[in-house]
Amino acid sequence: MSTYYYLTEYVPVRFSATYEQKQARQIVYNFKDGMYNESLMNKFTGAINNIGRSNTMVCFIPASSNERTQKRFGRLSSYINSHSNWTADLNAIRRTQDSLPGHVYGKSSNPAGDFVINSSVRGKNIILIDDVITRGQTFNDTVRKLMAAGAASVTGLFLAKTVHPAA
Repeated sequence: MSTYYYLTEYVPVRFSATYEQKQARQIVYNFKDGMYNESLMNKFTGAINNIGRSNTMVCFIPASSNERTQKRFGRLSSYINSHSNWTADLNAIRRTQDSLPGHVYGKSSNPAGDFVINSSVRGKNIILIDDVITRGQTFNDTVRKLMAAGAASVTGLFLAKTVHPAA
């Protein structure tokens, strides 16, 4: 698995959670719906500043549809472009067709199978943003596609990492 970072932990709803874990869960749900505040965008930008190096470009793992990708990441992409020295490209990775949300209907055997990578990634150090990493399948499949398209390196940055507390 490629290197990645995350801002918080996510405890799935099937597990009991502390008050703080429930708050983090709600932040994830809100983020998926494009509802997040400047404080969270600052956390992403701060993490990007820590990870980024010369020739870095920020990209996003597409949601289940291009409309949902815009809703989820549009404000964050604009914020990164206007509040940092980094370039964020919301359209560097796009779906060729909409799909059913993986967290509801289950992941396909190749969740990144219909992703098209823009040539703008060639030679760039990519910071790849998404909402939640669980097993890393979509992340790793997307990393492979980015590297095949000529990216110099790929580092993941996620809002949350799924954890499974002891029962």
